[in-house]
Amino acid sequence: MLRTIKNVLLIIIVCITATGVPIFADIASAPESRETVLPVEIAMNVTIDELEDTQYKVAIKMFDKSATSDLSALPSNPVILELYHNELFVTAIDLKDVWNRQNDSQLTQNDNMIVDFTVIIDQEQINVPDGEYELKVIPNIKDINSSLATQSFSLTFYSGFSYIPSLESITRNNTGLILYFPDTEFINLIPITRVIPFTIRPLRATLNNLLAGVDESIGLPIGAFIPDKIGLGLENKTAQLFLPSDIGRFETNSTDARIALYSLVNSLNTITAVNRVQFYFNNQIVKDGFHGHAMDKPYYLTNSNLYVGARTKTNRVLLTPIPMVDFDSIENIFRQLQFNYNKELFSFNILPTIPAKVVLNNYVIEDKVLKLDLSPSFLTYYEENVVLQNLMVESILYTFSSLENITHVQFNVEDTEITTIGRYPIGKPIRPSRYINPEKEN
Repeated sequence: MLRTIKNVLLIIIVCITATGVPIFADIASAPESRETVLPVEIAMNVTIDELEDTQYKVAIKMFDKSATSDLSALPSNPVILELYHNELFVTAIDLKDVWNRQNDSQLTQNDNMIVDFTVIIDQEQINVPDGEYELKVIPNIKDINSSLATQSFSLTFYSGFSYIPSLESITRNNTGLILYFPDTEFINLIPITRVIPFTIRPLRATLNNLLAGVDESIGLPIGAFIPDKIGLGLENKTAQLFLPSDIGRFETNSTDARIALYSLVNSLNTITAVNRVQFYFNNQIVKDGFHGHAMDKPYYLTNSNLYVGARTKTNRVLLTPIPMVDFDSIENIFRQLQFNYNKELFSFNILPTIPAKVVLNNYVIEDKVLKLDLSPSFLTYYEENVVLQNLMVESILYTFSSLENITHVQFNVEDTEITTIGRYPIGKPIRPSRYINPEKEN
């Protein structure tokens, strides 16, 4: 349903030179001196229509009410569009980009009309995550003491993705494997829980299922991303992987090598009987392999990760571990999951999980339980959306439990009668499930 926000015409008196220099900013062609000036009544009208949850149509008209100015030169940037989130500057939107890609966009000059054009602001195109924004429409006028006022509008983007929370348990006749597969950009590795019939050989089952690749419906790259014909051993909780001396593309291609190495290391280290992985080439421990990675010491599962949302090609969001750049305090880690504190990390496909309005008031760590004292907005901001509630809560759970001194997280909110958020309790310690990102919904 269209939601229209109409702006009252703002009219002020501005001056332009009698020589006909355009009133819009173009520093390269602007003269140094000024001639006699004539008064010109300039008005700007901005109308915004919501086309869908991820698109807005912006119509901008600027005109000279007195029709006394020479406006033969069409301005290339009559207005500047800037996007803000929680008062933080996010991006400037290039008008040429947004109107050149839309069939119904136009830029014309008729009679006393200086500018009359329509653009489509598309969330994916400007590459921002879901959330509430402020769009500022700034007239790009020069050589005057006071310009047309900047106009601001509220925009809300919600792309309607799906998120499946972790499995609470696995039945006795099944085994849950946590398999690491590459994301759509082949940058991060995402843990996926696959449920298979019960097996007493989880190491071999893990390798076989990595070779089988991920289910197509999940929207991640299809195929095998580890070498085949790997021998296996287990000694003193060390998974031993025996590879040939020649592993082909996993030695010559740096991306393939990195993906294969950490897919094996992370997947096998999730098995209860394993806490490290040692590689052998031609039955020997060598100094390096997988395109220059150190091979003479065992690999452990990496700790201290931010768990953020990663969008797949089927519009499903998966919790994805990304190494923390800075984890000197609980407050800092909490803020890194918010867009306004970690803008460079997030985009349309990498989603922050905690809204800016959710505030961490205080915390305490007791017996490896992190107790977070949160603002009421933690319970109310997503109160109508269980999907976003579960994503936010599980992101916090997995992020903080990746720290060595924390195993449980407890959410506390003062003066509330609400006892749950999503499927999780308020005021009780929670240990995150092992079975993150189920491949298929039960």
